[in-house]
Amino acid sequence: MKIGLISDTHGHLSGIVHNIFSEVELILHAGDIGDQNVIRELETIAPVKAVHGNIDSWPLKNIYPAILNLDLHGMKICITHNIVSFQYFTFELFRRREQPDLVVFGHTHKPVFESYRNIKFINPGSIYRPKGGSKKSLAVINRFGPAFEPEFINLD
Repeated sequence: MKIGLISDTHGHLSGIVHNIFSEVELILHAGDIGDQNVIRELETIAPVKAVHGNIDSWPLKNIYPAILNLDLHGMKICITHNIVSFQYFTFELFRRREQPDLVVFGHTHKPVFESYRNIKFINPGSIYRPKGGSKKSLAVINRFGPAFEPEFINLD
């Protein structure tokens, strides 16, 4: 299964996203959607699972949760927007008795792929106003499974 990862669109979606995500079977949006039309456009490519972010207001906050848990091909995925630290977020998951294999998040506008306590954390970056010297980016997981590697794609 091929999965597209995107975050921090802030109401903007570049046309190149259609080309990059053309073969994905699922798109995960990790918040700061900015406009429902972004999701509608992504849905013309593949089904979308999304969470709201800190800039999203009504009606997006009513449509999309802050945290979404999925079970996909035997792997548990948690999608959220703002993670202060992997350590703090992992503690919160422990308190909720949730142990995902993968956490997809946004907010920092910087691409990240790291493991912490056997949980993989991915931030696809931002396609709108990247930060910290990063370039506009998103990510694709070409073969989703226990040993997956994300491919970060720069849009600049």
